[in-house]
Amino acid sequence: MAIKHFASLSLVILALATTLLAGQAEARRGLGGNLCRRANYPAICRSAVKGLRNPYAAMSSAIRQLIAQTNRAKRLAAKLGRSGAGEVCRESYADAIGDLRTCSVNLRRHDKPGLNINLSAALSAFGDCDDALSDYGRSPLSRKNQALHKMASNGLYLATLIH
Repeated sequence: MAIKHFASLSLVILALATTLLAGQAEARRGLGGNLCRRANYPAICRSAVKGLRNPYAAMSSAIRQLIAQTNRAKRLAAKLGRSGAGEVCRESYADAIGDLRTCSVNLRRHDKPGLNINLSAALSAFGDCDDALSDYGRSPLSRKNQALHKMASNGLYLATLIH
């Protein structure tokens, strides 16, 4: 009698495992294996994640790329001299880099709320630079800042894929 119940329990567990695995496979197929398909800026997202299919690895790659691009923007801001906008942008970029480094820690610790908070803080820092630049018209930083906004926006999207 106990063997009969054990066999039934085994079948139930097998059915449950199959259902769960099929659900995960369906979720990945929903994205077509392309994590960036539903990103706000898919082309920019694809270049940041370089074909990775694991959301954690893709998020890590996107953060590294965003840090690298923010460092480039910070160097460009330094070339503006001690102008008000240049100084605000340098400080904003330094803040954003700190926030993005914290994002890497959040990701390693599977701290999704912290990841979202720090990505949003970096996005806000880019906005602070935008505000400073708006008083000075077009600047070489304007285009770079737009790209940083798009990358951070994609990062927030990628964070939604992490469970």
